[in-house]
Amino acid sequence: MSDLEAHLRTRLLNRTTRRIALTEAGERYLQRCEQILAYADQAEAEASDAHARPSGKLKVHAMTSFVQHYVVPAVGRYQERYPEVHVELTLAQRMPDLLDEGFDVSLTLATGLPDSGLVSQRLGSAFSVACASPAYLEKHGVPHTPADLEHHSCLQMVTPVFPPDKWTFDGPNGEETITLGLATF
Repeated sequence: MSDLEAHLRTRLLNRTTRRIALTEAGERYLQRCEQILAYADQAEAEASDAHARPSGKLKVHAMTSFVQHYVVPAVGRYQERYPEVHVELTLAQRMPDLLDEGFDVSLTLATGLPDSGLVSQRLGSAFSVACASPAYLEKHGVPHTPADLEHHSCLQMVTPVFPPDKWTFDGPNGEETITLGLATF
């Protein structure tokens, strides 16, 4: 106690051989310390309660390609369940830097994460369909294998998660990747 009094440069206790009593400065110091401990208890309670009853802001990134059908209804259900959470939904066709841009979660079409230390969870699969108009097929012929597409004009949707010059097909012979030629537009 004498070290604390020396540090504070004030007497906190009056001492006699039979009794110890707080000084006025000691009473104020004790009250402040009790307040600090109460704030620490509140902070611990809030932090542990956040798991049971989430609140605050949840910053979500999602790619625009599947937001309306999947993400918006899920956000609505989440906010019904946790009304104290404000969801900030950002739509973009690019992969954000989650840490630099402050996102809590990103919903994206991806084949994998770069080596980043981030955690991913597969939610499902997405598929595309290769198709052509009857007029195009009549003029250029019908491709019978994925490799036949290398000699056709192919229109691609540009996304940040798939290579711009490669298509991967999953068929009876397993997975087959083709490289599209210069005829691609």
